[in-house]
Amino acid sequence: GSGFRLWALTMNDHKFDLHATTGESQQPRTSVSHPLRFDVLSETPDHRSTLSLTLQPGKKGRGQTNTYWERDLLTDLLAMQKNGYTIVVSMLTDNEIHQQHLEDLPRHCQDLGLELLRLSQAKGAALSQDAFDNMAKNLTKQYESGRRIVIFSTNGWGRAALLAGCVLARLKPKWTAEKIIQHVRSVRSPWCLVHTDHMHFLEQYVKRVAAEEAEAPLHMPPPPPALAATPAAS
Repeated sequence: GSGFRLWALTMNDHKFDLHATTGESQQPRTSVSHPLRFDVLSETPDHRSTLSLTLQPGKKGRGQTNTYWERDLLTDLLAMQKNGYTIVVSMLTDNEIHQQHLEDLPRHCQDLGLELLRLSQAKGAALSQDAFDNMAKNLTKQYESGRRIVIFSTNGWGRAALLAGCVLARLKPKWTAEKIIQHVRSVRSPWCLVHTDHMHFLEQYVKRVAAEEAEAPLHMPPPPPALAATPAAS
């Protein structure tokens, strides 16, 4: 299908070598050695509003590319604050938060003035279009009001990238699903949105947004105020 063709083209363009990422597998990557990277998918010209992706703050353990992580949660959240982000969106489940020892995430966010939003989505679980739609609508509204938003999942490649894609579908209604996927991969990683269910979900979501746009009433200018009646000559 077109999704797999897009995947092959993108991987070829990036000349991405999985084994090249495993050379430092024995050396833990920390918040100091590898500061949190924010990949900006959309930004207003004045930099007031931003939509970005990143990996899980405070990430620990072995990663998908055999990289070992030993990050510090508070250090990573401080990096978000320093970069001006005001909304942090987590895609992790309660179980993942417990396994990664992120129980202090809400308290740290509150202390740092970061608004924490959650869309708990288990890896490989069925995707709820309504849940993603509600969050995407909210984030679109926040973006348009001047907020700086960063979304994370374990790697910022799958669940987080899918939610960001839904927001992009609303921010850029003329973009096709293929264009959104290419954009997210070019900005974040060629590993973004490679699962068939994610690509199919985004295609359906773009159609949903297009249908809403088609049904939206035209914004007609208000009629001119009625002219005051001319008093009759006495």
